[in-house]
Amino acid sequence: AEITRQNTILLFIKSTDTLSLSAGDSVAIRAGDRVVVGSESAGQIILADGSAVDLYEGTALTVAALAREADTDGAVRLELLSGRIFSRVQRLLGTRTFDVGTPSSTASVRGTRFGVSVLSGESSYYYTAEGSVGVSMDGAEAVVDAGEELTAVQGDELVVTGIEDLIPPSLTISSPAGSVATGSTVTVTGLTEPDAIVYVNGFMVTVDEDGAFSVEVIVEETGILVDAIDAFGNMSSVQIPAQ
Repeated sequence: AEITRQNTILLFIKSTDTLSLSAGDSVAIRAGDRVVVGSESAGQIILADGSAVDLYEGTALTVAALAREADTDGAVRLELLSGRIFSRVQRLLGTRTFDVGTPSSTASVRGTRFGVSVLSGESSYYYTAEGSVGVSMDGAEAVVDAGEELTAVQGDELVVTGIEDLIPPSLTISSPAGSVATGSTVTVTGLTEPDAIVYVNGFMVTVDEDGAFSVEVIVEETGILVDAIDAFGNMSSVQIPAQ
């Protein structure tokens, strides 16, 4: 697996070594490594099977287990110490598992899109945008399906509720002109809601405080796909055809 950085300060800690990545840089990660995202920063962990985990400002996590690409019975486990992540997990084969642990509880998936936030040492928040997520805490278990959320608080019952906000975020593309990608590279510029996450061809792009974003990308044969996802997993998409 590898990690890439968008924006300012992301620290990759391996044993006693500490690396600070510059925007666009990537580095291989292994079980036992720790990743810390600094102020006004974001990063992304990309696994060999195409699964991706987006890391937001103030996030710290440890890679507790990391299965190899060829393993059908291995495990991926991330220990989220603080902050917020959004995971897009490919459908797992065999008995492979993908877990996200927090100080209070654990999420287990087989293939889905979901978000996890650490609220405190005793509570965590989960929501599911696609598929299902199993949440366990102190021997209790609950399933969070698409469009549902759960705040897991130690000592309290696990109660799953529907997400009230089901309205997709606004998303407009101002460049490339005519919403057609010409040439080998283009600059994609657009506007969405300030709290939304933007992906261009699957890679996370930084959004400023007004919701604006701009990134230069390679034009693929299938064109360019821009997705915006809000804090509740609602998504808007724009497909820019190649010419």
